[in-house]
Formats: sequence, C-alpha cells, structure tokens
Amino acid sequence: MDDRRETGNTEYREPFPYKTYDEILSEKTRKERFHHAMVVVTGIFLMLCSIIVGMGMIWSNMPNVFHVSNESERAAHEPERAFWGLIGPRNADHAEPDTAPYDPEAPLFMEDVTEAVEAASVSVVSITAENHRDPSQTRTGSGFVLSKKGYIVTLCSLVSNCDNIVVMLNDGTCYTSFIVGSDRVTDLAVLKINAAGLVPAVIGSPEILQSGDPVIALGGAQDGTAGSASLGTITEFCKNAFWNDDLIDLLYTGIRIDPAASGGPLIGKTGVVFGLCSDRIPAGGQSGTSAVIAIDFVQSIASELIKTGYIAGRPMVGIQGAAADDVPRSHFSLPDGLYVVSVPEGSAAAKAGLLAGDMITHVGDVRVSTLAEAYQARNRYRAGDTVEITFYRRGMNYHTTVCLTDRNETSTPLNF
Repeated sequence: MDDRRETGNTEYREPFPYKTYDEILSEKTRKERFHHAMVVVTGIFLMLCSIIVGMGMIWSNMPNVFHVSNESERAAHEPERAFWGLIGPRNADHAEPDTAPYDPEAPLFMEDVTEAVEAASVSVVSITAENHRDPSQTRTGSGFVLSKKGYIVTLCSLVSNCDNIVVMLNDGTCYTSFIVGSDRVTDLAVLKINAAGLVPAVIGSPEILQSGDPVIALGGAQDGTAGSASLGTITEFCKNAFWNDDLIDLLYTGIRIDPAASGGPLIGKTGVVFGLCSDRIPAGGQSGTSAVIAIDFVQSIASELIKTGYIAGRPMVGIQGAAADDVPRSHFSLPDGLYVVSVPEGSAAAKAGLLAGDMITHVGDVRVSTLAEAYQARNRYRAGDTVEITFYRRGMNYHTTVCLTDRNETSTPLNF
C-alpha cells in the first residue's frame, strides 16, 4: 500500500480555476457590448461638441437683439449704400429713413436726372440716311447740335455713301442735310442743316470725370417715338487708345449703346456733354462696357472737318507694321520694336530703304516697342515733315530719313 496516499475525507482542489464554455461565451458577449456602448457614447459626445461649437459661431455673428444702439454706433456699423458714391457725400438733405423697403421699380441712381435729360435732349437729333441705289442700306442713328449755325456731329459710318440724309430735331421738325466733312479713321462726320433757333449742346471736359461717376447715353426719337436715355457709370478714361490704326481718346462706360442711340451724346448728371456714343468701337476686352469718343477729341476733329472737309496732314511712313509680340523674335534674335511686314513699292519707306523684316526701334528720338508707342511718336509730326527712323537688320542698327506722306493720299491700305 502506497504510503503517500492519504486516508480520510480530504477536499480535492483543482490546480486552476475552471470555467465552462457558456461562462466564457457570456463574458465575451459582455465585453463586446461594452465596447459598442463606448463607441456610441463617444460618437454622441463628439456630435454634441460639434453642435455646441456651431451654435457658438452662429451666435457670435448674430446681432445683439437685446442691445439698443445709439446713433453713433449705428452709423459706425451701417454698410455703405451701393450708389452713394455716384451722387456725392451725404448731407442733411439726404437723410435716410430708419427702414427702406426694396422697390424693384426704383431708379438706378438716387439722384433725379430728369431735368438733365430734358435739358440735353433739346440738342439731340435723329438721323435717317438713305441710299436710293440700295434701299436695304438705309441706316438710322443719332447726333447732336454743335452750333446755332446748323452744324451737327454724328458718325461717318452712319451717313457715308448715302444719297438722302434727313435730320429730325427734338420737336419733330425734319430737315434735309448734307455732309460738310467726314473722317473714316475716327468715324466722325459733320452735317449741315438750314435751320434757325437751334440749341447747341453744352460741352463739358472729360478730364473732370472719375470712375463711378453717373452718365447717360441719349438717343434721338425714331419713328415718332420718344428719344432713349440709358443710365450707367464711367469705368475708365483712356487717352490715346489704339483704334482703327490710329489713336483716339475714349471713355469706357457700363452702358450698352443701342444702334439707334449711336452718334448721340453722353451726358453727365448736370446735362453737359462728355462724349459721342458709338456701338462700333470695341470695348477693349472689358466685359460689360462700351466705348465713347471723348468730346474734346470730337471737337478737334469736327473743327477741322468744318474748315477743310477732311483731316489733312496725317503722317504716314508707308509700311504695314506689326507688334513685336506678333512675330517669332526669338528665332531671329530681334529686339523690341515695330516689325516691318511689307513695304509697298514707291512708298516713302521704300524710298528711304526700309525692307520687309526690318525692326523699327526709334521714331525720331523716341524708343518704340508697341504699335501704340509707334503711332504716338509718329503723330508728333505732320505730313511733309522728315523724321529719322532707326531700325535693326541682320544684327546691325541703321538710320534713315523718311519724308512723311499724307495718309489721305495713300492708295494702298497701310497702318504705319
């Protein structure tokens, strides 16, 4: 008999705690449920935090409805009206009500321009230009009175190549007119009618205009209807703008010029004329704008047309030129300047020795690198003057003297 075996009632103890399969499965289920519960509680906590932060941001941007501001605080926090800049600073006469409900039929400008339109409309005329050989070429437009002697300024493209030009005054009276002079370069023309008691337009200076100033484009009455008035603002005053192979002074506005109003005046809020409207001049790539010929420039051209019937003395070198950016200069190592595309035989430039492929770098003593700069330098001279031209050819700079010709006498269409 084994001596190590103990006798008596002794309790048997397992060497490790024993768990059944059901107990293990139950404990695993409890752990999974606890994990899921913690995920849900964490998600709810983060959502509540987001709501609280969002409510705080909204509340911080809301006006304090429990605070009554005084007049100084209200003025400090009040946003500027969109059109106050167009009508001048506020004063006692422009007191605002506490509330201003939106009116969809309210005028564009807060200031009444009715009197200015009525005063300027007396000088506005409507023009009907007929071509008896081709009735389909009949054109209608506008113009305005320059002087009591019956001179009327309008667009050359409106009245050119027409047999019968009828001018109707603001009171409905019609007159047959004739062309005193016209200029295709600037698209301006002067008509003459035999009428008395005309009221000439009051001329203003475009130099005083600033961006945002209100302006009105006026058109003459057409087919028994009242004349047109289109409101807008000045966006830019551009002197020496490049157009039609020449330089003119332009006003850019936010007005869409109707063809019937083309040739009519552009007036300010006091009724003075600042420009002549045209629907034919590109707006220089500016979206929503139109170009108006500045009245100072119009007067200078009209005065010359009344004297001689045309613009004399416009200088012409006698080449077809292109901007330096329009040619592959890097392939030929060309400098900045005016590239000579072609030189017609017999022109002043050909007589001076210029050739196609040359690059003009100086006109006189002025360095030129663009078409506009070249035109501005050339226009300092008159036809018949001599000017020194510096040009680049095959790695060398050369000088030659050109006797400028009159652009009106040039039969070949050239741009410089």
